[in-house]
Amino acid sequence: MRLFLVLTMLLSSLGCSKPPIEPCVAEYHHLRKLAQRKQNKGVRQRFVTACVAAWDVERHRCIMAASNVTQALACRPGKIHPG
Repeated sequence: MRLFLVLTMLLSSLGCSKPPIEPCVAEYHHLRKLAQRKQNKGVRQRFVTACVAAWDVERHRCIMAASNVTQALACRPGKIHPG
């Protein structure tokens, strides 16, 4: 949780655009429903933090359009992050 708050504050202080927290939360809930799993706050927080750090609009659209787990797993990043 602290990392998430620090990341948000850092991005806002640098004048960057607002981090995509809401779409990442929606993506988490969509994937959770597809996998038929109960919500886990720890997993949710880790997912949202990683999603914000590696935000990719193309991948997000693909995942949100998926109607099953196989389709969601087939989604590939639209941009490649270094490292």
